[in-house]
Amino acid sequence: MSAQSTELVFFAKEALAQLRSMQGETGESAFPHSGLRSVEISDRFFQSAKFAQLMLRLRQDPELHHSLSRGPINPGNTVPGGQFQAAEQHVYELTLRDTFLAPLLASIPTGIWAFSSGRLRNPYIFTLGTVVKDPPGTSPRMSDILAGDPARHGTVKLLEQTADPKAWGQAVDWWCMKTNAIFARVSDITEFTDHNDDGVYLPELHLMWLMDTLETFKRVAEVANSWHSAFGTTLTTYTALDLIAETWHGTRDMAQLVEPKMVSDALSRVRASIPIPLHPILLPAAEAAGRAPGLIFDGFFQSRQRESDTVDIVLPPSQKGSKPRREQWSKKTAIQKLVRARRNATHGFVGKPHSDPYLHVLTQHNGKLPSEFAMLPYLHLLDILCSPDELLDAAIPRSISKFLPRKQN
Repeated sequence: MSAQSTELVFFAKEALAQLRSMQGETGESAFPHSGLRSVEISDRFFQSAKFAQLMLRLRQDPELHHSLSRGPINPGNTVPGGQFQAAEQHVYELTLRDTFLAPLLASIPTGIWAFSSGRLRNPYIFTLGTVVKDPPGTSPRMSDILAGDPARHGTVKLLEQTADPKAWGQAVDWWCMKTNAIFARVSDITEFTDHNDDGVYLPELHLMWLMDTLETFKRVAEVANSWHSAFGTTLTTYTALDLIAETWHGTRDMAQLVEPKMVSDALSRVRASIPIPLHPILLPAAEAAGRAPGLIFDGFFQSRQRESDTVDIVLPPSQKGSKPRREQWSKKTAIQKLVRARRNATHGFVGKPHSDPYLHVLTQHNGKLPSEFAMLPYLHLLDILCSPDELLDAAIPRSISKFLPRKQN
């Protein structure tokens, strides 16, 4: 359906009335508590991203500035702004589409509770006021926001249908408010300047942040969207944790995001920050993620048999002719090294040197990663949303210092 902007409110309300008039098996309204939210993406966000594209092009091609001063370039070119398309796809997806809503709509990976109209810049979000589960045997690809449990053991606690009817719309409000705090920072060109060089603007870094912000939301959502494939879900989880670890926490070791204390602390912050009425909607997947480290550790079969929180590892001799070394790794170390080894194995297991300690941790583990592992990116995204300014206050300056060349003494 296409409509003029002035007609959209009418059509949206009409669609909501139709949704509320749908009858269930008992003849009563199937969605009596359904609701509607209108989300508007500011033009300033798009303009800021386009400014970064423009400045990046002029910075990389100084001759272009002189050419533009003499008149239009390639007057026969029918592509608007054809000279300024760096990261164009990312810019459009982040500043025009509702990509940032995708992890929210998949926050209950066992059913559908809301859907978006997908309209550019001004999507309408319909909340059902309940969770609709798939009938048995239905393909888990029935929609892009639907997910099942690849391990078939109920990873995520099913939502109780007694949630406050107002909470569904409030969950959308909360998500948009927190996302807006991130967008306000990454759209601000003054954030991305070289303070050691009279505040010179860094368009390359600005675009990188816009791209990473988009990828953060996309990858977390894709974990749920690929839930029909345990293999695909696991690979997507690695990429999501890689990105969150380096961009938002300043570490290249994504395994740190799986450490028991880091997961427990993130879950505690999320529980404390999110309003209690929204817990049944936003926290089921996060609660599942909180169980992931313990379930991963359960795969260390000898430790489980001994009921121990340590893992005994036999490492190769430090030098030729010496004896193998035995080390006792803590729960934190064992989990971190196992996850790092599994993540590195996306390149294959063959080709690693015998001295690589990450290989030897595999001999002590049964190789199973629980479904809860795939919920960790969602938990860490919630943690980002709960304290965006605190994280960005550290992350943006850190990225600037890494981006700029080191000064020579």
